[in-house]
Amino acid sequence: AILLGETGNAGRLMQLFEHGGLLPEAREGLLFETSAPAANASAMLEMPDAATVCNCNAVSKGTIRNCVLGGTREVEGVMRATRAGTGCGSCKNLVREIVEWTKASASA
Repeated sequence: AILLGETGNAGRLMQLFEHGGLLPEAREGLLFETSAPAANASAMLEMPDAATVCNCNAVSKGTIRNCVLGGTREVEGVMRATRAGTGCGSCKNLVREIVEWTKASASA
């Protein structure tokens, strides 16, 4: 698929495609950023650590989480260290969600 315009959900679409995920009832939320942040966060939480987040640079969710847990706390720093989000950029929102969630869960 090719996304033009609103590409914020590209990472989520890739994960659903690659892992055969179930589509939500409100499918327009997959193409347009109409779905609630909680729904997007839920999809990210369900991803295993081995799931590829950045296809351009073959970076997994676990690699991003380990980078944050290792002390790199800023999204830009994680992107530099792991190279996630530095290719086409379609996974940047997903990288940001993983970084923020990992920081929040580590401090809880």
